[in-house]
Amino acid sequence: MLRHIGHYRSGFVNTHILNRIIEYFSITKRQGKAALEVFHSFDDIFECVPNQDTYYFTLHALFDAYW
Repeated sequence: MLRHIGHYRSGFVNTHILNRIIEYFSITKRQGKAALEVFHSFDDIFECVPNQDTYYFTLHALFDAYW
């Protein structure tokens, strides 16, 4: 769904929204791959700039998923 939005609605999703999605994956555990996929989509699809929260939530999701 996010990819579809990113391709057809430029500027519709911002860094804050994407960080909340990654944070959700971090909270639900075992969703590290999904969090990493959203992280990699920041520049390519959504044209957003990751911030410190982006890195924190992504690493947290990956740690919870694989440990």
